Amino acid sequence: RFEIGVQSTNDLTNELVKRKQNFAKLARTVTAIKRSGKIVQHLDLIAGLPMEDYSSFRKTFNDVFALEPEELQLGFLKMLRGTGLRRDASKYGYIYMDQAPYEILGNDVLRFDDLLRIKRVEDILEKYWNAHRMDHTIRYLIKREFASPFDFFQEFGDYWEQRGWQKIGHQLEDLFIRLLEFLRHRKTPGMDHVIGLMKYDYFLQHKYKPRKIWWDFSVKKESFNRWIEWLAGHPEEVSKDFAALGAGLKELHKHAMLEVLPFGLQDYLEHGRIEPNRPVVLFVYYDPAAQNPAKTYTVP
Repeated sequence: RFEIGVQSTNDLTNELVKRKQNFAKLARTVTAIKRSGKIVQHLDLIAGLPMEDYSSFRKTFNDVFALEPEELQLGFLKMLRGTGLRRDASKYGYIYMDQAPYEILGNDVLRFDDLLRIKRVEDILEKYWNAHRMDHTIRYLIKREFASPFDFFQEFGDYWEQRGWQKIGHQLEDLFIRLLEFLRHRKTPGMDHVIGLMKYDYFLQHKYKPRKIWWDFSVKKESFNRWIEWLAGHPEEVSKDFAALGAGLKELHKHAMLEVLPFGLQDYLEHGRIEPNRPVVLFVYYDPAAQNPAKTYTVP
């Protein structure tokens, strides 16, 4: 696990806090480490550094999020005793708490309201990205339906606050329902595709066949039974990997789930293409003997 303090990609800001940083070089290194698949990376940003206004921080966030670290943490500047920034606080118009943790409340270029909005970004980032509850869905949304990653987290965070959801607890299915409500509220296009990816992500979040579902199944019981019988009798037509499991009819009834998606999931996962009007049956088998039990297959 690597923890890397990026803090900001604003050159002037880094110069003012006496940090030397070559972000292009850092990006190449982070990307190479990510490709290795062996090390989790945790990248840190700090909101409220000198001369980093809301727009500049948005750019910093998008620069770093583009690297898709496993964790991206937002921190807020604290004016700790004995630091150069605390000594120069008046130079940048800092207002901060007079007791620990001495967190800033604003400065000449970043208002208190802006800090509150960034805190909403932090909240959604923790729930929906750092927790990795629906990576395929989030990637789709930020690349196709929102101007930037920051805009997705900010817009959703603002809506979350308006709905008062910060005052209540959330089960896993609640997080999917709240995202769905937000996307429908803003009339997000392509919702059939988004919901398909959300269902896929939801299945992947479970180690065992989930008992609680946040949508109405499109595969009714009679169709489900026919599909299960077909799968048990023709496993090689699904894939060699599935046939190798040797799952019989009883195991499939106990550990399998089926849902129809309105597009070719495998084509999207491999090539990033969404081809509408090519529905597939998503077949999920929770292998009780496997360390990573959720195995997914698609059948036209």
